[in-house]
Amino acid sequence: MTDLAMGRGGAFDIGRVVERTFGVIGANFLTMVGLALLLSALPQSLAALGAPPRLDGAPDFSPIRLIGSLVAAIGAFVLQSAVVHASIVDLNGGKANFADSLRTGLRHFWPVVAISILMTFAVVFGSFLLLVPGVMMAVAWVVAVPVRVVENKGIFASFSRSAELTRGSRWGIFGLFFVYILLAMLLGLLGGVFVGAIVGITGGANSIGARAVISPIFNALASMVGASGAAAIYYELRSKKEGVAPQELAAVFD
Repeated sequence: MTDLAMGRGGAFDIGRVVERTFGVIGANFLTMVGLALLLSALPQSLAALGAPPRLDGAPDFSPIRLIGSLVAAIGAFVLQSAVVHASIVDLNGGKANFADSLRTGLRHFWPVVAISILMTFAVVFGSFLLLVPGVMMAVAWVVAVPVRVVENKGIFASFSRSAELTRGSRWGIFGLFFVYILLAMLLGLLGGVFVGAIVGITGGANSIGARAVISPIFNALASMVGASGAAAIYYELRSKKEGVAPQELAAVFD
């Protein structure tokens, strides 16, 4: 169980958010990793193993790969809500439950899909105009999914609520973006090292299998950390701006 002491006011604490993110993962390791493997790594692996890359390098639009990619995309959206649920439960002093988290992820699937698509289009469009607007929109809306999962807000209300919560703390959140980006790059690098080692040891015989298993696992872990980080940011903002007690947040899942 992570640290719960936090009162109204005070500066946005990057270190505390990072500590809570990994504290949640460590305290609920089997639940978190299980969700990541089931919802993210497994669909990616099945798609890759069912339709290995073409030797000529051309895009593969085979039914197996397309179906696998669709399932992986669905799993990624479910994973966001499921990990947010598990993280908030832990931050409130409870113990994350795999089945409850999975049910929450499935229940919020369509709203999270809508939020993610709208956010992506807006951020990309803002970045085309100028990089800064795109980045600032991403920062302002970083807790839109946790708002949906915890407060059960509508799609557009989740954006407004996220912008309200992040106001006054966006530079700190911007700094956190770099922390998580660096972590995602590190996980990708480690995945590449593992794949390279296996290919080197086996003389290339298991290169497709290694890429289809190891890369999805590291991608899934990066997604898990990102979703848990968004939940930790949300918890920090609610505590800092509104002085919300753990019991008040926990009540939404009763």
